[in-house]
Amino acid sequence: MTRKDLRLIFVGDGIEINQLKKIASLRGIAKKVIFEGRKDYLDIPKYIYHADVLVLPSIEEGVGRVLIESMALKTPVIGSKVGGIPYLIEDNKDGLLFDVANIKELKKKISLMIDNKSFAETISENAYMKYKKYYDFDISMETYLEMYKSILKDR
Repeated sequence: MTRKDLRLIFVGDGIEINQLKKIASLRGIAKKVIFEGRKDYLDIPKYIYHADVLVLPSIEEGVGRVLIESMALKTPVIGSKVGGIPYLIEDNKDGLLFDVANIKELKKKISLMIDNKSFAETISENAYMKYKKYYDFDISMETYLEMYKSILKDR
């Protein structure tokens, strides 16, 4: 199914950007794909907040701070099964995971989030609760303080 109402917004840059622009042009979807380029860190939450879903299709990744930021803004997340992403996202509970470079699987996951609003809302709410429990600033600072206290105590 082709969705004529969808837009894809790329935020950031990298070595693949020109190839992605070429593919969008060749496939006749250049008007539906927006390349924003690198943005100031403080501008990123605006993009996340207005997105229907955030996709982090990394080939390699640490934790993916943008996923935590998306959870805090209740934007549903989809990430590839690499690096720290699967440790952050519990598949089908607080986000969706897909195998790296599996375009068919990613397409299904995006469609699920877009076409099933109640599912996306449940995922977003679960992700927000995880954010509040583990990643909220006050919780994070308390965790770090306890870790440093423990280290100093052992000296």
